[in-house]
Order: sequence, then C-alpha cells, then structure tokens
Amino acid sequence: MKKLLPLALTILFCRPAAEAQNVKASTPSTSILATESSTIRPAESFIVIHKEKDSPFEIYQDMMQDQMVIRLKNQFDVLRFEIKDEQGRSMNVKGLQDKNEVHADLKDLVNGRYRLIVDRNKEKIFTEFFIKR
Repeated sequence: MKKLLPLALTILFCRPAAEAQNVKASTPSTSILATESSTIRPAESFIVIHKEKDSPFEIYQDMMQDQMVIRLKNQFDVLRFEIKDEQGRSMNVKGLQDKNEVHADLKDLVNGRYRLIVDRNKEKIFTEFFIKR
C-alpha cells in the first residue's frame, strides 16, 4: 500500500495539469486578464470591457460562454444595466446575479458595437464593447 500511494498521488496531480494544457491550447489567445472565480475557466476566454482601480465593478466579455460578466466588489450592490445597439435601441438582455457576479447571455446579439450602461446605486458608467464571432 505504501508503494502505491506515491504512484496514485503522481497520477492524480499530473492529470489536471495535462488537461489544463489541452484546454489552453484549444482556446483563442486573446487573453488580457486571468481572473479569480469559483469555477475554473481559461483566462484566454475573457476580454476586459471595463476595469478601473476605483470602480465598484469590473466588466468582462466571456468569449467561451458568449456572456457578459459583471463582477461586483460588494455582492450586496444594487445593479441595473442596459445594452443598446449602434442605433440606440435597447437590446433585450437579462442578467442573472450569483453572489458577486452578474451574467448576461449575449447569444441573441449580432456582431457589432454595443453601448453598455451600468447603473449602480445612482452611479452610472457608460462603456462600449464589440461582439465579433
């Protein structure tokens, strides 16, 4: 049993590293930022839309899941957002909040430039992002 334990540990610890290399090789290399999250996702799938030192949140576009991720620094913040197309029309995109993240599905949006308006406790932030698949 003592001789098998090191072999079993080696197999267990080497396998996730090999799987991570396979995932990394198959994802696009448009990485700007590695993120911390409760679920492990390749850093290459995130594109930074908004990240400022004093901002109460960060916004990413998750290319793998085709979602927008708004990461809140305080999970109890009240947050509303709106996405508008180039002509100023509101897009019907709903977000689901899970602890300190809001996920919004972008699958129904066509390629193009969009304006994101985030309203957090009467503080508004305007930013633009592009969808190009």
